[in-house]
Amino acid sequence: MHDNEYISKLTFKRKFLLTILGIIFFSLSFFIIFSSLSFDFDETGWLVLSNIENKNIFGIFGSYTSGFLLKEFGLLTPFSLAFIFLMYSFKYFKHKYISNLWFKLILILALIILSGLLSQPLHIFLNSNFFEESKILTYKGLSHRTYYFISEYLKTVLNLSNDHITIVTNLCIVIFFIITFVYIASTNFQELIFLKTI
Repeated sequence: MHDNEYISKLTFKRKFLLTILGIIFFSLSFFIIFSSLSFDFDETGWLVLSNIENKNIFGIFGSYTSGFLLKEFGLLTPFSLAFIFLMYSFKYFKHKYISNLWFKLILILALIILSGLLSQPLHIFLNSNFFEESKILTYKGLSHRTYYFISEYLKTVLNLSNDHITIVTNLCIVIFFIITFVYIASTNFQELIFLKTI
């Protein structure tokens, strides 16, 4: 009887803890996506001081966070992070564990870098064809500088033309991004089985 009560208490505590973690990850996802959607390049935020009224849905903190992610790492980064945290929250709401969570959270740093690099060709495409006056697409942040450093380095080492270097660079970034994203976003090993098909 006593053991059953103890197990019941542990089960309740486990479910409560997992629900709290689900709320945390859901809140992070909500914060990232909506602060990014309400981002204004010219208002006070990351590397900007302005007299313009802050209209970010999460105020100055949202403006700084979304500014940092969008300016330094590009359009794909906040949406990739928000998607992953949303998946984590759903898993925790179902009271299930995420395997290797700490390792995956560390790998998120690599994903931020990779999504930043992958954002650069996307920015070029969007800026050339749809949004010529967009400040965020022409901003030369950390990922922009890193992307062109890698391109120039590969051009020197491989002795290829600009077009070939662009293809090689983007293909490598896409492959690394997909592998990292799939591993981090998957919440158990069985969810990675479809990689065999790819």
